[in-house]
Amino acid sequence: MKFCSKCGEVIPDDSVICPKCGIVIKEQEEHAIIYASQEKNSAETVITNNKKKINKKIKIAIFVIIGIALLSVITFFSINEIGKASLKKQLLRDWMDIEDSLVKKVLDFSDDKVEYRLETVYSIYNSSLGTFEYKVISKDKIKIKLTDDKYITYTIKFNDDKSMMKVTPAITSTDPEEQWFNLDDYK
Repeated sequence: MKFCSKCGEVIPDDSVICPKCGIVIKEQEEHAIIYASQEKNSAETVITNNKKKINKKIKIAIFVIIGIALLSVITFFSINEIGKASLKKQLLRDWMDIEDSLVKKVLDFSDDKVEYRLETVYSIYNSSLGTFEYKVISKDKIKIKLTDDKYITYTIKFNDDKSMMKVTPAITSTDPEEQWFNLDDYK
């Protein structure tokens, strides 16, 4: 059963023209084919345009994610480097153990070396027990090279006014930790 595309009348299967409006059925079929083709092309155009928009949004999202990831990495490394520089600045002072009044244990940090020495009230008896390479590896950790190929990692914590540092494990003994005091604060 067919319907007229112009007036909607039912058209018998063997009819050549619409009994109500008189439109020729062949023209009607050609119009239907052209219309269907136009609709198909229009739908394909919409789908293609939508795919392009989606692809563009995906690319933008990927660039945003990559940008955020890069910014996070740069921020992390910047904060880490600032923390390392701050620790290095605090270490570049003379530190002493103030438990004994006659003999002082001293840690003397320079840019890349730390000297461990004993000082007495009579400076003629001062003696260096060793000078070791060190590296600041994070905002609160250093590595000290004790032998040709052995580094030990130490955690450094300062009190609020940076006049005392706690080192874990102890550098100069087998204790789990030790405290060192800034020489400038105790002269």
